[in-house]
Amino acid sequence: MIRTDVLVVGAGFSGATAARLVAEAGYRVHVIDRRAHVGGKAVGVKKSPEQLDVTASRSGDRVFLHVVNTSRTRSQTSRLAVEGMTIRSARVFEIATDPEFEVWAAVAGRLAPKQKSFDPQQPWTFPAASVSAIEMQCS
Repeated sequence: MIRTDVLVVGAGFSGATAARLVAEAGYRVHVIDRRAHVGGKAVGVKKSPEQLDVTASRSGDRVFLHVVNTSRTRSQTSRLAVEGMTIRSARVFEIATDPEFEVWAAVAGRLAPKQKSFDPQQPWTFPAASVSAIEMQCS
Protein backbone atom coordinates (compact mmCIF):
# COMPACT_ATOMS: atom_id res chain seq x y z
CA MET A 1 0.00 0.00 0.00
CA ILE A 2 1.21 3.50 -0.85
CA ARG A 3 1.17 5.89 2.11
CA THR A 4 0.20 9.37 0.94
CA ASP A 5 -1.08 12.61 2.39
CA VAL A 6 -2.28 14.09 -0.90
CA LEU A 7 -3.47 12.38 -4.09
CA VAL A 8 -3.18 14.50 -7.24
CA VAL A 9 -5.34 13.32 -10.14
CA GLY A 10 -3.84 14.36 -13.48
CA ALA A 11 -0.19 14.69 -14.42
CA GLY A 12 -0.55 17.63 -16.79
CA PHE A 13 1.16 20.96 -16.15
CA SER A 14 -1.28 21.93 -13.39
CA GLY A 15 -1.20 18.55 -11.65
CA ALA A 16 2.58 18.31 -11.81
CA THR A 17 2.92 21.86 -10.44
CA ALA A 18 0.45 21.16 -7.63
CA ALA A 19 2.30 17.96 -6.72
CA ARG A 20 5.63 19.77 -6.59
CA LEU A 21 4.29 22.56 -4.39
CA VAL A 22 2.57 20.14 -2.00
CA ALA A 23 5.72 17.98 -1.78
CA GLU A 24 7.84 21.08 -1.09
CA ALA A 25 5.46 21.85 1.80
CA GLY A 26 6.43 18.50 3.34
CA TYR A 27 3.50 16.28 2.34
CA ARG A 28 3.75 12.81 0.82
CA VAL A 29 2.25 13.11 -2.65
CA HIS A 30 1.09 10.51 -5.15
CA VAL A 31 0.15 11.50 -8.72
CA ILE A 32 -2.10 9.38 -10.94
CA ASP A 33 -3.00 9.94 -14.58
CA ARG A 34 -4.90 7.99 -17.23
CA ARG A 35 -1.88 8.19 -19.53
CA ALA A 36 1.46 6.48 -19.20
CA HIS A 37 3.32 9.81 -19.35
CA VAL A 38 3.30 13.13 -17.56
CA GLY A 39 2.77 16.50 -19.18
CA GLY A 40 -0.86 16.14 -20.22
CA LYS A 41 -1.18 17.30 -23.81
CA ALA A 42 2.38 18.57 -24.02
CA VAL A 43 4.66 16.90 -26.53
CA GLY A 44 8.44 16.95 -26.24
CA VAL A 45 10.45 18.46 -29.07
CA LYS A 46 13.58 16.36 -29.57
CA LYS A 47 15.29 18.30 -32.33
CA SER A 48 14.90 21.60 -34.13
CA PRO A 49 17.22 24.01 -35.92
CA GLU A 50 18.91 26.43 -33.53
CA GLN A 51 17.11 29.54 -34.79
CA LEU A 52 13.64 27.98 -34.43
CA ASP A 53 11.92 28.19 -31.05
CA VAL A 54 9.47 25.26 -31.09
CA THR A 55 6.83 24.03 -28.65
CA ALA A 56 4.30 21.29 -29.27
CA SER A 57 1.01 19.95 -27.94
CA ARG A 58 -1.35 17.16 -28.87
CA SER A 59 -5.07 16.45 -28.88
CA GLY A 60 -5.97 12.96 -30.07
CA ASP A 61 -4.47 12.42 -33.52
CA ARG A 62 -3.74 16.13 -33.99
CA VAL A 63 -0.31 17.54 -33.15
CA PHE A 64 0.21 21.29 -32.93
CA LEU A 65 3.56 23.02 -33.36
CA HIS A 66 4.14 26.62 -32.38
CA VAL A 67 7.25 27.90 -34.15
CA VAL A 68 9.06 31.23 -33.95
CA ASN A 69 11.95 31.88 -36.31
CA THR A 70 14.16 34.00 -34.06
CA SER A 71 16.46 35.05 -36.91
CA ARG A 72 15.60 38.49 -38.24
CA THR A 73 17.59 37.90 -41.43
CA ARG A 74 17.41 34.22 -42.43
CA SER A 75 14.64 31.87 -43.41
CA GLN A 76 14.94 28.32 -42.09
CA THR A 77 13.92 25.21 -44.00
CA SER A 78 13.14 22.10 -41.99
CA ARG A 79 11.37 18.76 -42.29
CA LEU A 80 8.60 17.98 -39.81
CA ALA A 81 8.25 14.59 -38.16
CA VAL A 82 6.36 13.10 -35.22
CA GLU A 83 8.09 10.12 -33.66
CA GLY A 84 6.00 6.96 -33.93
CA MET A 85 3.34 8.62 -36.09
CA THR A 86 2.71 9.41 -39.74
CA ILE A 87 1.70 12.96 -40.66
CA ARG A 88 -1.30 12.60 -42.99
CA SER A 89 -2.04 16.27 -43.64
CA ALA A 90 -1.04 19.64 -42.29
CA ARG A 91 -1.82 23.31 -42.47
CA VAL A 92 0.07 26.36 -41.31
CA PHE A 93 -1.15 29.66 -39.91
CA GLU A 94 1.72 32.04 -40.49
CA ILE A 95 2.51 35.63 -39.55
CA ALA A 96 5.46 36.94 -41.52
CA THR A 97 6.32 40.48 -42.49
CA ASP A 98 9.39 42.67 -42.82
CA PRO A 99 11.34 42.28 -39.54
CA GLU A 100 11.74 46.07 -39.39
CA PHE A 101 7.97 46.60 -39.62
CA GLU A 102 6.75 48.80 -36.75
CA VAL A 103 3.85 47.02 -35.06
CA TRP A 104 2.44 50.18 -33.51
CA ALA A 105 1.94 51.61 -37.02
CA ALA A 106 0.23 48.47 -38.29
CA VAL A 107 -1.95 48.58 -41.34
CA ALA A 108 -5.05 46.39 -41.03
CA GLY A 109 -4.36 42.86 -42.21
CA ARG A 110 -0.59 43.23 -42.36
CA LEU A 111 -0.12 41.01 -39.30
CA ALA A 112 -3.13 38.75 -39.84
CA PRO A 113 -2.22 35.05 -39.96
CA LYS A 114 -2.27 33.57 -43.43
CA GLN A 115 -3.44 29.97 -43.73
CA LYS A 116 -1.32 27.74 -45.94
CA SER A 117 -1.41 24.04 -46.66
CA PHE A 118 1.62 21.97 -47.45
CA ASP A 119 2.77 18.46 -48.22
CA PRO A 120 4.08 17.10 -44.89
CA GLN A 121 6.50 14.87 -46.79
CA GLN A 122 8.31 17.97 -48.09
CA PRO A 123 10.42 20.45 -46.15
CA TRP A 124 8.80 23.68 -44.94
CA THR A 125 10.46 27.09 -44.99
CA PHE A 126 9.89 29.38 -42.01
CA PRO A 127 10.43 33.00 -43.14
CA ALA A 128 12.80 35.23 -41.16
CA ALA A 129 11.24 36.72 -38.01
CA SER A 130 8.03 34.73 -38.49
CA VAL A 131 5.53 33.07 -36.15
CA SER A 132 3.82 29.87 -37.32
CA ALA A 133 1.16 27.60 -35.84
CA ILE A 134 1.10 24.21 -37.53
CA GLU A 135 -1.76 21.74 -37.20
CA MET A 136 -0.87 18.18 -38.26
CA GLN A 137 -3.33 15.32 -38.62
CA CYS A 138 -1.45 12.14 -37.71
CA SER A 139 -2.05 8.42 -37.46
